[in-house]
Amino acid sequence: MPDFQVVEDVWHQICEYLETRDLFNICLTSRTINHVGTRYLYRKIKWDWKGKKSRYRIMSLWTALVQDKDKRSRLCGFVREVHLLGSTPPKDTRMVECPEIHESNPSSLSIIRSDKVPFYQEIDYLRDVVSSVVESPKGRLAWFESIAARNVYALVALLLPLLHNLRSLKLDYTFAVNGGYPGQMIESLTSGKEIHSAELQNNFEHLEVFDYGTNALHNNLPHSCDNTYIRMRYSSQLIPIFQLQQIKHLKVWLRSRHGLLLARIPDVQMNHWALETLVLDHISVMDCALFKIFKRTNKLRSLHLGMNAEEKDFWYVGIPSADDSKYIWNGLRALCGCLEHLSISFSITPRSREYRIDTIMWGPLFRHMTAGFFQDFTRLKTLELPIQMLNGFRDIMEVGIQQDLPVTLERLGLRWDFRDVQSYDVPTATVRILWVLTEFLRLPDRHQRVPLLQEVIIRLFIGEDGLSRTVVDCDDLIEQFNMEQPGPILQEQEGDEADDPMEDAMFLAQLVAEGHTTDQPPKKTVINYFDDLPNQRVVPTIEPGYLRPLIPTSPPENPEPWSAIQSDIETKIKPGITHWQSPNFMAFFPAGVTYPSILGEMYSAAFTAPAFNWLCSPACTELETIVMDWLAQALALPECFLSTSENRGGGVIQVTASDTVATMMIAARERRVTEMVVSEGFKPDTVEYEDRMMELRSRLVALASNQAHSSTAKGALLAGTRFRSVEARLEDNLEMTGERLRAVLEGLDRDKLTPYFITLGLGTTNSCAVDRFREIKAVLAEKEHWKRIWVHIDAAYAGAALVADEWQYISKEFAEGVDSFNLNMHKWLLVNFDASCLFIRNREDLTNALDITPAYLRNHYSDSGKVTDYRNWSMSLGRRFRALKIWFVMRSYGLTGMKDYIRKSIGLGDTFASLVRGRADLFEIITTPAFGLTVFRIKSPKSGTTMVEADNGVLVAQPDEAANELTKEVYELVNSRGEIFITSTVVCGVYAIRVVSTNPAAEEKYVKRAFEILVETAEEVIKRG
Repeated sequence: MPDFQVVEDVWHQICEYLETRDLFNICLTSRTINHVGTRYLYRKIKWDWKGKKSRYRIMSLWTALVQDKDKRSRLCGFVREVHLLGSTPPKDTRMVECPEIHESNPSSLSIIRSDKVPFYQEIDYLRDVVSSVVESPKGRLAWFESIAARNVYALVALLLPLLHNLRSLKLDYTFAVNGGYPGQMIESLTSGKEIHSAELQNNFEHLEVFDYGTNALHNNLPHSCDNTYIRMRYSSQLIPIFQLQQIKHLKVWLRSRHGLLLARIPDVQMNHWALETLVLDHISVMDCALFKIFKRTNKLRSLHLGMNAEEKDFWYVGIPSADDSKYIWNGLRALCGCLEHLSISFSITPRSREYRIDTIMWGPLFRHMTAGFFQDFTRLKTLELPIQMLNGFRDIMEVGIQQDLPVTLERLGLRWDFRDVQSYDVPTATVRILWVLTEFLRLPDRHQRVPLLQEVIIRLFIGEDGLSRTVVDCDDLIEQFNMEQPGPILQEQEGDEADDPMEDAMFLAQLVAEGHTTDQPPKKTVINYFDDLPNQRVVPTIEPGYLRPLIPTSPPENPEPWSAIQSDIETKIKPGITHWQSPNFMAFFPAGVTYPSILGEMYSAAFTAPAFNWLCSPACTELETIVMDWLAQALALPECFLSTSENRGGGVIQVTASDTVATMMIAARERRVTEMVVSEGFKPDTVEYEDRMMELRSRLVALASNQAHSSTAKGALLAGTRFRSVEARLEDNLEMTGERLRAVLEGLDRDKLTPYFITLGLGTTNSCAVDRFREIKAVLAEKEHWKRIWVHIDAAYAGAALVADEWQYISKEFAEGVDSFNLNMHKWLLVNFDASCLFIRNREDLTNALDITPAYLRNHYSDSGKVTDYRNWSMSLGRRFRALKIWFVMRSYGLTGMKDYIRKSIGLGDTFASLVRGRADLFEIITTPAFGLTVFRIKSPKSGTTMVEADNGVLVAQPDEAANELTKEVYELVNSRGEIFITSTVVCGVYAIRVVSTNPAAEEKYVKRAFEILVETAEEVIKRG
């Protein structure tokens, strides 16, 4: 066997080399099993133990993972899918033995049985796994979004009571035995005869069909049997798929040559497709006619075609005709206006490889591609192809990217599948594919050809079982990298000064990330800083004024080397830093940061501009509009808050939520007094008009809950208006109610004051309470002048939860009766400070209040009204390029990653709340835990419980001096010891501790340790008496 470490080192060298070129993100994929848990963090683990040797290797790796708690925690924090393939595993390797995976709420659980295991044993095992998941403390695991199994009926009968939210089904069935085949299951889904679940049918969006039944029968039949009859008989199983018109994602394995049948599907069925993603695997040359179906659907966004080449195909159909080629390219060209992601791969059997079937059969088809074929795809963002397709299937030593690629391309994938090939092919092909890539990246016009390209994916699959085989001679491979050829792979030649526009930016990134220049050895780095955080005290132990004696009183006369500055960061600055990114920081609300957002800040600094209007930096303005629309869609905000809405809504990035609230109050003030003055008949631009405006402003009142952030009271002060608070009580879970708001509004009417603005909380600072929007809107609709009150939603922290589908019911409340909404991405949505996002229903309400345009700010573009000038959307003139880091984060994580992060954070909060409830002898929870926050106090042994039943039947904590003093003492002692950092609050006379662990570094082990510290400290204080 080769030295796996050497293989891994080679991959790392390649990765580092490419990173120093001009690619923002590199993804190198290897199927070597030893890579699991090393440098790259996989979100999906798929271990197959069909082979005897690989079974032992995988079992040993799994056992090591289970036994090594630290390694298990590091790796499993990223796992979202667990696939167990092959025989039923021993009990000590079951999923229940790995709690970090168990409690991370996998979105997909695939359990695929082996035909060598008696079926009743399989069912017993499945029942055990399902029971362990259902009974887990997570609760949410009581249902799956995805399930895979081979025996369809038995598994569905077992799991159907749990599958209320099933949207995805995978049917994988190797032999037509044990009852049923995929076609029967599909018919059941469409007819409802076998599965009595209308909800299952209505929600069904994802379908995978793997049907090997035809080949299984064919292999057991005499050669004289009519193969056409068998093929058509089993292909008929696919017809019911197209009756499921709500399917958005379809994957079909065409082992049985279904292509001819698919091409005959009536237009009337195809025209109603909701299909967005289509995966067709194992396409034979016999299936070329299926490409005709692409002319009948225009909603397809993602397409994967898995091409197959087998020896028997050649003997059945011979060399493809010109008609076959026409089917393929005309069919694909029909998608050029809608397709965004296209992937094509090959699966070539060893025997077909021996006879060069791939070249003989597929080669003629791809040679018909014109040089500009892919340029016609005007929306294509991702293109992944075998490198043979880009050179017309010529010899690998002649490989070059001959195709003109679409200018919209953002990701390019190059692949070469090696399946049991001879040893000399592997190192040669590996070197050549990397050489082709580097040569392409060096092309002088490459930035004009693909200006948006940001990611290159290289896929080199070695061996059918996923393990590196002896065909790879690592020494030869490394030697090949250094052989003389145009464009070296791993290192620059002496004197080579390639013109690389990213070189300075990458050097800047290296300077910040590695903290050194070429003449200075590496020291502490930004990456090391994050790695060391769990071991650092969260709050520094310094005293006020510590820094002044350490810093010279005057600036340096001469330049100082970076090494001296770096040294001072370590010795003078870091000792005074409160580590908000530490997993032990559980105070206030988080201030998140991720590497993509850091990189966005670096680019923003490199592109520095005040950006007060469009002309200052068009990309700065336009990207902000785009990413704010992205964010509005991610949060499921009503369409009225998008820049494209008919009511002229839109979003803008402010500094903080306090700035946002103050800005909205000024817009609300001007809208209200202008309406009143105009209705009274005063003429603009007169002294009487101005005097009446000033008089009316003094009668305006802003409102908020007594639990709302102080920014509303401060904003009223800045706006020159009055402020009144609405009481929120513990029996109402500290939520503002319609009844209590009505009482305040009626009091204002009696005092002849005019309410003009109200802040409603979505996640208040003290307890993450959510004001009762529906009740409040109903009250505001009761009187005409109450309808004119500007309603602002302050969701600075908890608004991030709206990216998760299960919280988006809240967003629907904003469709009517809400004027503005703000969210701080720099709190809980992976972007560093500052990034406060404001959405407004009618932008003119804001620009009318703030638009002042002196002559020196005027320009043709602004005067035309075709561009946005964000200086009129905020109180400041100049603006930072904040949209860049938001763009980086949303693209790097995607909505799936953002949702996973939010769900993980809320899950950690649920875990802590459960632990607190489990010690009812020691703690009392004050308000309902929400959005990862738990508010509680220490129960005093002197007074016992102080929870009493309120008028509405809710148990409410009462103020108790003994409990308050005890809670305060525990809180102060915990923080003084420094292992964790928490905050306290006082609500309705109750002194309480707040714990929230939702920053990106948070993990369950730190939450549990924090609980242990609180228990130990509370017991210590109580015992001390």
